[in-house]
Amino acid sequence: MKKKRTWFAKISCGAGMTKWEKYENMTQAEADDHARLDCIDWAESFGYYQDIDYFGDYDQLGKDGSWDDETEEYGDISELEYYVEYYDPEEHDGYL
Repeated sequence: MKKKRTWFAKISCGAGMTKWEKYENMTQAEADDHARLDCIDWAESFGYYQDIDYFGDYDQLGKDGSWDDETEEYGDISELEYYVEYYDPEEHDGYL
């Protein structure tokens, strides 16, 4: 059985859109999955969304309203950026 711990996550979707979270009582795989979904929600709050038909399974997002019909490309693209590490109160509490 995998050990459940407390995790610290840095979540960003570029251009200074960053937040930090603490996840409790999760395995590393659960914390990683949670951070990815949290990052997608965070990006959506800034008007970015996943377009699986355009980007495939990549962690890229297009800005709502930035699609150019002429070039068939997004003018504003962001990438999901997140990492999870063991939570250390001395190191991480200043971010939360």
